[in-house]
Amino acid sequence: MSKRSTLLIVIGVAVFVVGTGLVLVSLKGHPAKSTTAAQFTSANGMPLQVVVANSAIPAGTTGESLIQSKQVSLKTVPSKDYSSDDLTSFSSLANDSLVHPITAGTPIQSSDLQQATGAIPAPSGDETMALTLNTSAAALAGYLVPGDNVDVFANVTKTTQGPGTASLPTPCVTLVAPHVEVLDVSDVVPAYRGTQQANGRVAPGSETILVAISPAQAKTLVFYTSFEQLYLVGSQTTQSATDSTCYGLTNSPALVPVP
Repeated sequence: MSKRSTLLIVIGVAVFVVGTGLVLVSLKGHPAKSTTAAQFTSANGMPLQVVVANSAIPAGTTGESLIQSKQVSLKTVPSKDYSSDDLTSFSSLANDSLVHPITAGTPIQSSDLQQATGAIPAPSGDETMALTLNTSAAALAGYLVPGDNVDVFANVTKTTQGPGTASLPTPCVTLVAPHVEVLDVSDVVPAYRGTQQANGRVAPGSETILVAISPAQAKTLVFYTSFEQLYLVGSQTTQSATDSTCYGLTNSPALVPVP
């Protein structure tokens, strides 16, 4: 082998050694990326946990309901996926409700919540309506609480007459919405027996009641609320149908159905 060939081999080996060394130095200065515990921790070293929906959740669901029904859980997430708007504890759900639906697996954020009204949600398929009763007696004198049921009566004092239609004798009273659920009330006054205040039990002069009703009942209640006086009566039993008969006095001291 000539000296020239030997020299070329030596130079090649040297270049290879130097190149290998440079690669090792580069790898040492830039280690390969890997998933580490640090990627799942916050600046103070605590795990990054956020509140996540376990299933699809409808709008209006309260935070208390989410926790009790176990529709949410805490999940550890990488810091790159964490948002400062994400809820990090169940306590953040207290006294709030969802403003829009949440899909399963989605973190719940503070912007998804609003302060809950505290009212009982209406049963599925029902509508809600606020009834303002202008006298204490008509609203059961402040004894009503959310969850109670009432029968709604109307005291009819006006007549309606069209071509060829006889007017109803007045006054008369009719049941317009049986066994309606009370969702919320504007005022509750404790019973005198439980407080025995020196000035007695002071009932509210008027009260607004939020109730759950069917679409058909809504039309009837809107009409009677606009033109007649409503009265609430505590209801303990479910009635199968509305008795639409109007009862009044027609030459009798007792209430009888009026034609």
